[in-house]
Amino acid sequence: MSQPVGSDEWVWRIQHIFRKLEEGRAEESELDFLASWLLQQCLTIAYTLDAHEGDEIGVVATEQLWQQIEQGKLRWMEGAGLAGILTYIRRHVGYVQRQIHTERTQFAQRNLPLEAILSQKDEVDIAEMIAEQMDWDTVLNALQDEMSTLSPQQQLVIDLRLAGLEPKEIALQTGIPREQVNVVLSQVCRRLRQRIEQRARQQPALAEALRSLFKYEVGNP
Repeated sequence: MSQPVGSDEWVWRIQHIFRKLEEGRAEESELDFLASWLLQQCLTIAYTLDAHEGDEIGVVATEQLWQQIEQGKLRWMEGAGLAGILTYIRRHVGYVQRQIHTERTQFAQRNLPLEAILSQKDEVDIAEMIAEQMDWDTVLNALQDEMSTLSPQQQLVIDLRLAGLEPKEIALQTGIPREQVNVVLSQVCRRLRQRIEQRARQQPALAEALRSLFKYEVGNP
């Protein structure tokens, strides 16, 4: 693995493996290559975040991301390319780092004397963190359903925006004029907001998730 990760050959090879995975015909050697590449990326990012626990963070992140690849949740997106996948990997490694630090804090607290525990500030509420994750899942599932109704151009633009690309970068990658990218983003955001509001009026769990995460109250039609 001596070639730079962004070289054309690397990009083509990783894209090729992801495509074969979607078609269910990836070879064992290709899966080994992808797994090794994923581990390398996760460890590199993890060590930049935490030099002391980089190994654990990187390995845990790799295991979770590999499960997402097998389930088709982490896949190659046209337009986003390798940059989109790397952005997703970086964000997930950061999430795992916070998760592991939370577990470390809770374990240390369980082994402290009672006096020390009572005198400590409670920085992390596990129940609150779980509830927040459930709220995010509720909102993201609703968004995913609504995004499936968008036109191919709208889906491409919004996928690239969610992958972290700026409007100017989306225009360069897709060939869509910058002004049109801005129009599409504005139209999609307005449409998704309206559709999510309609869903929330019928789904109390979604309405509560919006209120909890964004302090957004869904009004009457």
